[in-house]
Amino acid sequence: MFDWDWAAAEATIRHAIDIDPNSLDGHYVYALILMALGRLPEAIAHIDAAAELDPLSAQVQSTYGRILYRAREFDGAIARLNRAIELEPRNSGTYGRLGDVYGQVGKHVEALAFYGKMQALITNSEPGLHVGIARTYARMGRESESRQMLESLGNGSAEVYAALGDMDTAFALLFRRIEERSNWPIFIKADPPFDSLHVDPRWNELLRRMNLLTEGTADTRFGGPPAVGVGPRP
Repeated sequence: MFDWDWAAAEATIRHAIDIDPNSLDGHYVYALILMALGRLPEAIAHIDAAAELDPLSAQVQSTYGRILYRAREFDGAIARLNRAIELEPRNSGTYGRLGDVYGQVGKHVEALAFYGKMQALITNSEPGLHVGIARTYARMGRESESRQMLESLGNGSAEVYAALGDMDTAFALLFRRIEERSNWPIFIKADPPFDSLHVDPRWNELLRRMNLLTEGTADTRFGGPPAVGVGPRP
């Protein structure tokens, strides 16, 4: 996964599951690989297997919710994330994931409330918290507040710039992230905050550089255009 050698990653984890079909770790990790590849129905099947193997795992339930969020099954995502909180009420990240879901469906007040709950549980300033709030402000039309929060994010946030409609800056930051392999960018293929970028030919170039598309193919699941061989702009 770190090398973005997806074929080898999938072959390895499939072999692990062949050895032990009841491996919780095997099904969990396979779900992560499939989520990165955008093969979301398969990812759901494997995280469901993990949930059956350990129904009391808050981590599995939270990841289940994250996969459903990226599959645009938002009601199911909310149910799984709430279950994760029932199992582990002090998991700050799960509250942030709920904020992401509510923001994606346009319930911005609820999104900010969950980011507030996340903030109450952390002792340091997590970048993901500020990204979620700044992105929500952008979607609410509170552009000046969103841009003010961007200043606290140092290198900026592609997610927030996408919400602000600044595609050039969003792409510049994304290409920098994959060049530096920073901030764990492997799940961007199906990430809802980037849906608005799919109409731009740079999107498919970005995915090809991460080995998430083969030459001559295009990501069209969420409205992406055919590949036209255009590279990143400055």
